[in-house]
Amino acid sequence: MCLGGYMRGSPCDGCPHPERYRNRQPMIPLIGVRTRARVIDYTSEVTLQQRYRNIEGDPLEAIYMFPLMEGATVCSFQASIDDGKVIVEGVVKEKEKAQDTYDDAIASGHGAYMLEEV
Repeated sequence: MCLGGYMRGSPCDGCPHPERYRNRQPMIPLIGVRTRARVIDYTSEVTLQQRYRNIEGDPLEAIYMFPLMEGATVCSFQASIDDGKVIVEGVVKEKEKAQDTYDDAIASGHGAYMLEEV
């Protein structure tokens, strides 16, 4: 299993939306990883927690990419902001509606997250 997810504030190889990013920004450092796995019959449930810290001092729009094996499914998404003071839970939406919601939040100056299978 690869635990090498990465996040950056600019497009990377395979980025689905490179037109959104004008400035090249540095990689956002990974500061911690925790995994938990449970085998259930012929499947497994794996929880992965990765901690990143924005050291730039300004808010930024970042792309997080994590490779999944064929047949793997993401069941939930949670983001912790400001050292856990704010918790954001993912909500499943149709792709176009999710994109509109994300774009509206960013345009309004709010933080937003969008998980997209590529």
